[in-house]
Amino acid sequence: MQDKFDKIRPYLNHEIQAVFSQLVANDEVLQGAGVVMPSELIEDFLQNYEQIADIDSFQKRYMLPMLENLKKIKRTEITFSEIEHYRPSALLLSNHRDIIMDSAFLQYVLVSNGFRTSEIAIGNNLMAKPWITAAMRINKSFIVRRNLTKGEQISAFVELSSYIANTITTERNSIWLAHREGRAKDSDDRTQVSLLKMLALSGKGSFIENLKTLNIQPLSISYEYDACDYLKAKELQQKRDNPDFEKSTMDDVKSMQIGALGFASTIHYSFTPTINDELDKISMLRLPRNKEVELVAELIDRQIHKAYKIYKSNYIAYDMLKGEKFYESFYNSEEKTIFANYIAGQVSKIDLDNVDKEFCTEKILEMYANPLKNKLSADLH
Repeated sequence: MQDKFDKIRPYLNHEIQAVFSQLVANDEVLQGAGVVMPSELIEDFLQNYEQIADIDSFQKRYMLPMLENLKKIKRTEITFSEIEHYRPSALLLSNHRDIIMDSAFLQYVLVSNGFRTSEIAIGNNLMAKPWITAAMRINKSFIVRRNLTKGEQISAFVELSSYIANTITTERNSIWLAHREGRAKDSDDRTQVSLLKMLALSGKGSFIENLKTLNIQPLSISYEYDACDYLKAKELQQKRDNPDFEKSTMDDVKSMQIGALGFASTIHYSFTPTINDELDKISMLRLPRNKEVELVAELIDRQIHKAYKIYKSNYIAYDMLKGEKFYESFYNSEEKTIFANYIAGQVSKIDLDNVDKEFCTEKILEMYANPLKNKLSADLH
């Protein structure tokens, strides 16, 4: 079975020494490690990596301390709730804010609570260099192939669906997967129906039966501040001005760098129960398949939206966007001024020749207002 997935799967324990040898011989890797890891941790790895026998040991000894260091760099607190819902063989289907940090700090939460790390789905568009691919695959990342021709898509989707199902049902490991391709640039999180259809490809039962085998647990991620908010606003303007605009690989690399090192304040992970009971209810309605897919997407969105942690930044942004004072009881005038100055500072970072400051300000405010807007709507159900 491993041979079947060799092109996309993470590295296995018996392969890691060869990968370590490649990484430590690469000056670019060592330079990058110096930015995110304490020097004594790097030195320890260089002296002892040949004794590391498995990926779990590697992650606990080196990756967990690295994330602790990143917390300090980012001035970030990692919080979580409802961890009791977590199942060690489940598909954590999550909203998506940051290319790397969403899944990285999830691993920090899992290990801190005595669990193994999950596998991580990551697009091949982010693998700009061979060493980046190696570093990701040695940390339990598997490859989602994107930018395919229509002829390539079907076989790639079947392969990916089969890999995810095998990992959860046979290997009994968990997987983190964003609920849509790419990040929701405006934080209006909506599950992609095509992704749900892909997930159900590998089973022999109905759409609902196949999804149930994956033990889907919606995971809600909330950022108090998003270090990449101005980059997202920049991209939204570029797409407005040129509908054919496509990000470059280096744009993604920059987002990874800013996301890893930029200020975030608090990132919260809220775990929710599996949706299997609700899937049974949908199945009993005997609806056409497309309607079932639509209802499952709405179900996942509702659980994610209800579980958001709402910050003062969300309340202030909502009121600033509406020009109202609906939520002024949640913040004071000084906090509003600080947030408004933060937004202005982020807009000033946008490096376009013709920055539409009004448009970009509105888009960043929407990024912070939409989680509150969606939670209010979800709480009515």
